[in-house]
Amino acid sequence: MSLAVASDCLHWTGITAEQKLVLFLLGDQADEYGLCYPSLQRIQKTSCLSASDFEHVIRRLEAKGLLCYAGFDADLGNGYYVLPGRYRVPKGHPQPAGCRIPTIDRWA
Repeated sequence: MSLAVASDCLHWTGITAEQKLVLFLLGDQADEYGLCYPSLQRIQKTSCLSASDFEHVIRRLEAKGLLCYAGFDADLGNGYYVLPGRYRVPKGHPQPAGCRIPTIDRWA
């Protein structure tokens, strides 16, 4: 868990309250590089969003470049980068290839 990533998520502007909540919940599970292997079902329940609304929020965050699929790990499941491009990813971590990196610094 990285408090720095979760804090960065709270300071992001220009997104809906639902998007910020889900981004924060994912950021709360991320390591210091923004990589997390969350239980999306648990985060969906914690956010109190319906399954379809939650799926829509995830897709919107991906479209905005604030969340990026990092691949599948046999032991951990699906991985995601929260705020890809914000943190330097070291060798040995899955690289966020193909991620749409935000070009405008939106941290308030």
